[in-house]
Formats: sequence, structure tokens, C-alpha cells
Amino acid sequence: MNEIPLCIFRFIVTLVEIYLSKPILVLLIFLPLTTAMVYRVWSRPEHPPAARKWYTLAFLGFCLADWGLFRLLAALELSYAYERPLVLITLVRSMLFILAPPLLTKMINWFAILRHRAPQNRKPAMQILFVICLLELAAMGVKVYGMFVGPFQLSVSTVPIPSPAFLPNRPLRIVHLTDLHIERYAYLETHTLEIVAELQPDLILLTGDYTNSDYVASSLANSPETYQAVRTFLNGLSAPYGVYGVAGNVEYFTTQPIADTSDTPQITWLENQVARLELPGGDLYLVGVHFSEIGQDPAEMARLMEEVPAGAYSILLYHKPTMIPQAAEAGVNLYLAGHTHGGQIRLPWVGSPFHGDLLGSEEDVGLSVFGGTITYVSRGIGMEGLGLPRIRINCPPEIVLLELSPRAGGK
Repeated sequence: MNEIPLCIFRFIVTLVEIYLSKPILVLLIFLPLTTAMVYRVWSRPEHPPAARKWYTLAFLGFCLADWGLFRLLAALELSYAYERPLVLITLVRSMLFILAPPLLTKMINWFAILRHRAPQNRKPAMQILFVICLLELAAMGVKVYGMFVGPFQLSVSTVPIPSPAFLPNRPLRIVHLTDLHIERYAYLETHTLEIVAELQPDLILLTGDYTNSDYVASSLANSPETYQAVRTFLNGLSAPYGVYGVAGNVEYFTTQPIADTSDTPQITWLENQVARLELPGGDLYLVGVHFSEIGQDPAEMARLMEEVPAGAYSILLYHKPTMIPQAAEAGVNLYLAGHTHGGQIRLPWVGSPFHGDLLGSEEDVGLSVFGGTITYVSRGIGMEGLGLPRIRINCPPEIVLLELSPRAGGK
């Protein structure tokens, strides 16, 4: 008896391993299997004869429509690695087509009893299918917008920050870029570089996640094409006072250091280092904390801040905005971060239902002040799915332009 659960466990482990390494194989097995399940469920005698055909065709049609959408993303060079989202969407859809009809039938019969009517002997299968198709079409519209429109509405957020007069006659212009999540060098990367060049920044700061973590478990994570795309993008960045960057959590989980990955000599990578910039109106100190998961980053940040002279202006570069209290305690003036992507989906009056490590926090995106530290958490350029479709809804990508001057009306 103990061998059966063990065999099932081994089968599940094997399936997960295939899903992570070769998700297309799981999809090719999973789609016929789930289609057969829908066909089988609706072949029972209590269902009308037409239900079996129309439910199966509708299920298979929506699955193939999703496949077409994701293939179109790849064909247009907008997004790749679509197999895993297709597996999960197919699983959810199969549950909808198999479980929703009996539940809706029970609800219909329950309402009939409340209205003192006899429950229906035959299930209203075709009416329920009509409702399911309407839901599927609405979801399809959301997916089309979230995958083809929202991720490419790139905007510039201009943020005035009170600071010393680093430049005599105008603000110091700093472009902050984060969460590039580059898959291939395509439209979004080209458009981002064009906008950055038009902004003519004095300084460019990067705060991590240069490739897509969806690829960490696949061969695409370390593919030459991905790294070449990163190099092409980063080599297109330049500013009079330099380009500085730190690693993110994606770089932490890959085997290659970010400096080797990018191979961009014009960029200074701060791996637990402090950089002093000599500006006409005084020195500016960049504190770059290399992201890790070992819990020592706040202590490392505090140690680095000891290298900053008392009264000097400091900018902390760290991928996650999780060190806000510690940064304020250490006397950081400006804290730049990303990681949350603004949640990628933001609902009116509610905000994002999910934003990474800051679930339920007000500091998931935008400008905030804690103690004497000003923090800006960028929505980033790219996006992730973590196995789900990579979408943006009401949360467009952003390039952050920080204007530092004594006359800035920051919070």
C-alpha cells in the first residue's frame, strides 16, 4: 500500500521537473488530457446530447486561442517563454469547464426553490456554457490589453527632490532604471534608450534585475542571446557623471556575476561599495548594496554609510525597498529601489493586490518619506509572471527622472 503513494509522489516530482525544464512537453500532454476530461464529464446521461460537443469545442477553442496569443507575443518579439503560463491557464480553464456547471446548476435550483418553483430536472447546460463563454471572452480581452498594450505604455515620472545645489544653475538630473527583465533586445528596450537619451541625464542609476527570473530554471536563463541583449541595452546608456548599478534578486540566483554578465566597461557596478562623485556644488555619495538573501544587507548598508562623511548627501541603491527603516536610521538621504513592479496590476481605489515583499504596504510604489529618508520605488521597465502570464494593467512601466536641487518641492 505504501508503494502506491510513493509512485504518485515520484510521478508528480517528475512532472514538475519536466514543467520547469521542458514545459512544452507538459503542455502537449496536458491539453489533450484536459480536453478528454471535459468530453468525458459532459458525456453523462443527465446532460443534453449537444452539451458534450459544444463544451469540448469551446474548451479546446479557448485553449488554442491562448496558444495563438502567446505565439503572437513571440512572433512580434514582445515576450517569450510562454509554455508555463499556458499550462497554468489550461489547468484553471479545465476546472472552470468541469466544476463550474454543477455548481451553477445547484445555485439555479436553489434559487428556484426559494421562488417556490420545482428544481429543473435537466441541467441548463447550454445557458451555463453561454455564461462561461462570456467570462472567457472578458478574460481574453483583459489578457490582450495586459500583454500587448499595458507593458508598452512607457512613461517618464519626473520627481523633484530637495538636495544641495550640486549644479549652480539647474537641478541635477538623475535617471533611475530598474527591473529591466530583458528577454531579447526589442521594441521596449529600444524605446527606453531613445527616451533616456532625450532626457539628457547627468547621472544614470540602475537597481537590479536585468534579465527575467522566469528563465532561471530553464536554459534561457544563461542563453547567449539574453546576455547579448542585456549588453546591447546597457552599452546604450551614458551620462556625463557616469552610470552606476547594483544587482537584484535575479542576479543573486544566477551563476554569473552581473559585471561578467553585462560586460559593459562604462558602467560602475557597486558591490557593497561607496562611490564619491565630485560635482560643482559639492560631493555626492552613492552607496551600492549588493543584494543577497542571507539577511546581512542592512548591516552591510550601515557599514557602508560609515564611509560617508557626516553631513554629506547620500543615495542608497538597493534592489528591494525593504530597508527603509534601517536606511532612515543610518542617515540615508535618498533611497532608490524597484523589485515590486508596482504590482503590475493596480485596481482603482485599492492599489495592487500583490506587490512582492511589501504586501499591504504603502511603500510598494512611488515616493514616500520615512524619518529623514526620501524613498522612490519605481514600477520598473520590464515585468515577470513567475509562471503566470506577464501582464501590466493600470501600472505602466516607468523611467524615473529625479531632479535634485534646493528649490525642489519634494515631500
